[in-house]
Amino acid sequence: MRNFAEHQSQARRQTRTLIWLFVVAVAAVAVSLYALVGVFTLPADPAHPGSRIWWDGKTAFIAACAALGTIGLGALLKHSALSSGGKAVAESVGGKLVTSDTRDPEERKLLNVVEEMSIASGVPLPLVYVLDHEEGINAFAAGYSVNDAAVAVTRGGLRTLNRAELQGVMAHEFSHILNGDMRISIRLIAAVAGIEAIAGIGRWLLASSLHTGMMLGSRKRENGAPMLMIGIAMLVIGAAGIAFGHLIRAAISRQREYLADASAVQFTRDPSGIANALKKIGGLDAGSRVKASQATELSHLFFGQAQAHAAFGSLLATHPPLAERIRRLDSAFDGTFAATQGADDDAGERGAIAGLSGEGVGRGRISAAALLQRDSGMGSHQVAMARIRMEDISPALREAATHPLGAAAIVVLASDLSAAQGAAAAEFEVTPALLAEAQRLEPHHARMTPAARLTLVQLACGPLRQLGATQAAMLLRISNAAMIADQRLTPFEVVLREVLHEHLGAVVDGAAARRMQFVAYRAVTTHIEVLLSAMAHLGGSGAAAGSAFRDAAKGLPSEVEAAVALRGRAVLEDEALTVAIRQLARASTAIKQGVLEALAAAAVSDGTIGPEEADMVRAIAIIFQLPLPLPEA
Repeated sequence: MRNFAEHQSQARRQTRTLIWLFVVAVAAVAVSLYALVGVFTLPADPAHPGSRIWWDGKTAFIAACAALGTIGLGALLKHSALSSGGKAVAESVGGKLVTSDTRDPEERKLLNVVEEMSIASGVPLPLVYVLDHEEGINAFAAGYSVNDAAVAVTRGGLRTLNRAELQGVMAHEFSHILNGDMRISIRLIAAVAGIEAIAGIGRWLLASSLHTGMMLGSRKRENGAPMLMIGIAMLVIGAAGIAFGHLIRAAISRQREYLADASAVQFTRDPSGIANALKKIGGLDAGSRVKASQATELSHLFFGQAQAHAAFGSLLATHPPLAERIRRLDSAFDGTFAATQGADDDAGERGAIAGLSGEGVGRGRISAAALLQRDSGMGSHQVAMARIRMEDISPALREAATHPLGAAAIVVLASDLSAAQGAAAAEFEVTPALLAEAQRLEPHHARMTPAARLTLVQLACGPLRQLGATQAAMLLRISNAAMIADQRLTPFEVVLREVLHEHLGAVVDGAAARRMQFVAYRAVTTHIEVLLSAMAHLGGSGAAAGSAFRDAAKGLPSEVEAAVALRGRAVLEDEALTVAIRQLARASTAIKQGVLEALAAAAVSDGTIGPEEADMVRAIAIIFQLPLPLPEA
């Protein structure tokens, strides 16, 4: 298997370089405008007749403010239009919402795969769309954050891809969500739109000067000549900036595609799924083309190249060459594409999944080898393990989790508020409709295995986004009041409260991305100590807890390992645990990834993983908005 972690690191490094080039392009536009203004405003140099004074701080400041203000305003307007959510983007290209009651077997398969990917990755269930009129094989993820995401697949993709291949494509799209690519794409589109504003002003000045020249006499035309020259110059500067911006945006998009391909393998642990999907694109007459007119602007969001670029060829291509993407996944690929017929049999994949189902996920303590194998996610087939966890959930609960009322009732039940106690329900503001739904589901919920509790909440988080801010705030109050009613919080209740706070809080406060506050380990060392102590005590007590804590700390930087010490078991019910989780959620991605891997190391320290330990790792991954880790067993 190729070193996908190295591919991820390389793609991230190259993306950072290209983003800096984009910043340089914007700065070059500002400098060019300063030079343009200087031609008409800067005085002659008395010390050197025939030359000008080309530096003037005041003029430079005014020109920079004007240029960056124009670019910033144009970018802000475009950003505002694009950040309205994945639902609007999917519908703009003709997407049809797929609901849980669909009887179309292809759509049913898609929903099942998306549910599995949601559980495996920790991303709340996105809205799912199908582009019914598109015959090519393609898909995309859209939205500004994990809390307003939507995924869409073409009808050609559903007809042609088998389950393993569709799973690889969806893993790729979920990787875009987790890697923050949707935000990067929106910001880059907005930046190009800002540069286009410069060109737009140039066009306006040019048109105005030409109109003035036709309406007035020759003297007026001479007076209007500077406006004409400025308009032409701004149009040229803007056009050059736009061209450079499009080139850099396409290059960044290509790198993020490599990153998403590599990240997808983390979820599925099966490079052949996504590789075979790409091979089918190469062998299909329609390829990955998308006919919708809006696809041109959104082409960088798609799984495959949605639109051909005649001008500049590969320089403006938003995706890497198909053959190169495949070779990174399958080094034996010889570049030959066989004609694509249709979806082939999934029997091989079903057999592989069946071989895992006997591990008994959630039934008592779980073999560490089954969940955290070498170079694997939470299981060597992370998505397969998610499917097994979902099988522990009754059909009634799974169906209820697909609509807001049922999802809210699941939250009430998970918060340990007895639906049978009407008085308690009234005290906690539970409405009659919500109470009735909770009472209907309570028998099914009571029979659910411990490991399935968090899985069910994950499924419910997607539909909860459809609640209004007032309803979401009320549900947060209900769940929090129910959990603290007995004057104590269990570890599961702590992580459940934070998962709900993560997703419902986004509905209450808006779906804006979380702001990073901590970039150095020293700022969060105390919080790391609290969280690792809690995980160590979940797996055992005494010497076992001490060993688990030491195993966890070994993977952190040496200065952090030396500074942390195991706290007492009381940390499991201490409010400091909640504070630690919330503060670490605002640390840099590198810190969060390190902490998550340390938690996984503590979980496997004694060779077995209990449901509470698995819940903690999975819940922290959800809260940190990271894929489950790749620890060493």
